[in-house]
Amino acid sequence: MTIETFRDLAEALLAKGRLEAAEIDACLADENLVRMDWFLANAVGGIKLKVPEEQAEEAFRVLFTDKYKVPAENDPRCPKCGSGDVSVVDPERGFRLLVLWFIALPMPRAEEVHWRCGKCGARWVEE
Repeated sequence: MTIETFRDLAEALLAKGRLEAAEIDACLADENLVRMDWFLANAVGGIKLKVPEEQAEEAFRVLFTDKYKVPAENDPRCPKCGSGDVSVVDPERGFRLLVLWFIALPMPRAEEVHWRCGKCGARWVEE
């Protein structure tokens, strides 16, 4: 059963390794074709990660949940709630790119780029 498709071989190999570390049998379909000519990845529908039908549920759990993710020491965390679900917010990015495209001049920032927590909604600027 195909549980995920990848355009890049490196991502596919990492996912396969993650499943094999959890003792789930996994194989990659169309891997060698993409190795020979990576332009064909889109034509064949990408590299397919396949697992046995009876291990599919556990494979989904391993690949698509953070249960097995090992947090790095320097991963950003929310200072308010400690969650790792944080993202960088650049409020003026689209406008600055539009100005750059139309008049070919970079525009200085009026508002700072900041972090936002997806769990509690806190915002902060990292120094």
